[in-house]
Amino acid sequence: MYFNHSLIANIMIPKTFYSKLENINGQDICISFNKKSLPTCSSCGYRRRPYSYTLQKKALCKICSIEVTRICKECKKSFPAGRGTICSDCIFQKSLNKKVSKIISCLSPYTSIYFVEFTVWLSKRRGVNFTSVYIEKYQEYFFQIDTLCQKTNKFPTYEELLNTYSFATSKSYFLIHTFLAHKNLIKIDKRTQEKYANLNLIDKLLNTSFTTNNFHHFIKNYHKQLQSKLQLNSITYLTMRLSLSSAVKYLQYCEYFKDNEPSMYILEGYLWIYPGQRNSLTEFINFLKHQYSYDLSITNIKQASLSRPRVSHQILQRRLSKIIRNPPNKSLKIQNFYKVVLGYLHWIFIPNNVYLSCNNIKKNSKQDFYIQMCAQKFYLPKELVEYARALEKIHTDQLQEHALS
Repeated sequence: MYFNHSLIANIMIPKTFYSKLENINGQDICISFNKKSLPTCSSCGYRRRPYSYTLQKKALCKICSIEVTRICKECKKSFPAGRGTICSDCIFQKSLNKKVSKIISCLSPYTSIYFVEFTVWLSKRRGVNFTSVYIEKYQEYFFQIDTLCQKTNKFPTYEELLNTYSFATSKSYFLIHTFLAHKNLIKIDKRTQEKYANLNLIDKLLNTSFTTNNFHHFIKNYHKQLQSKLQLNSITYLTMRLSLSSAVKYLQYCEYFKDNEPSMYILEGYLWIYPGQRNSLTEFINFLKHQYSYDLSITNIKQASLSRPRVSHQILQRRLSKIIRNPPNKSLKIQNFYKVVLGYLHWIFIPNNVYLSCNNIKKNSKQDFYIQMCAQKFYLPKELVEYARALEKIHTDQLQEHALS
């Protein structure tokens, strides 16, 4: 059989794979290995074949083992030899200079000088490595400021920035605002910042999508009622945002149920999970009662309390073991899963008008998972959280299939 050896030359070998000829028992054998499987050199930080080890049993590459350190050609400082001929700070500085020169060529005199000063200020504050990597992220906001400068023929105030660009209230642009305040170009006012931060969140709440058309109508009319109170200075922007947030969340909760119209049954379940929203939701419930004749009243709802499951611990244990023995499937209802898990692990009963989902699962500072409801936190193992997410995805996909069909 004829074999075309010229085909071998056309094979592209991925860069992560390397090969080397070694003589074993008098035969040249090609040994290939994956670069990602190599240990990291403890000196230069590159993945290379270890040549020696430190006293702490950390790998060192051949270059770092023999030369140890080199002198940078640019700054004359010592650095690990395995990194090349220029230290990492100088490499990042060169990259930063190229990026800045390109960016300032597109800016007007209003902002070009301040952008150069910002890069120097940021390099001192966060380091040249950070600045070189993230400067292109900050350039977008400088272009927006530059556009506003050319429209008004002056540098904008802090309120003008927040009023023009809703994203400016984000923490991502805190460093730029801090720099501009340091240069006395703007004066940061916390009240103005809070006002526009709340206005941006209110806009997002007003644009919330509902499957029920009436709900969007409810939120718009409720917003008009709150606006009239705001003009009379009887409420603040924060109060308006909290009231709208509770109203939107309650209507979203209603959509989990077949009869998704607001009712006392659904309201009791919602306040069982979120008892802290009782005050912020009161006005919206009164609004639905008077404007749309819904039979609702928060005053008639008792404070949420916990109770024990109505089945024995042994039965819950058998049910849980049956669930975890099988992979997530369509036959297992999400609420039944939470009732069994929380009943067995925490010995609490979940009422039928309570709907829990993965959105209720949070993480603490120790990366532990928990569900907060009834003003208490109930911790969950990571494995059961992953099971819940997989189960919820199956049911979501199933609903989408029904909607398409």
